[in-house]
Amino acid sequence: MGIYNAAIHFGLTLGPVLGVVLAKAKVLTGNAVFLIYSFGCLAGAVVISLFVEPLRKKEVTRTSLFDLDAYFSA
Repeated sequence: MGIYNAAIHFGLTLGPVLGVVLAKAKVLTGNAVFLIYSFGCLAGAVVISLFVEPLRKKEVTRTSLFDLDAYFSA
């Protein structure tokens, strides 16, 4: 879980920093940064759809709220 959180926070930090650096260097305009971000999100969605398996529903057993025998018979 630590690597997952570190990757998220690294991306949240690196993205704006890289955007400011490229904007200050006049390499990219605001529209180009938006388009690059859009294509990055699209690429991420494609990667996720290809490599992540869909979740399976688990069977859930529920007890009635008023079934006092189930609570006190243990």
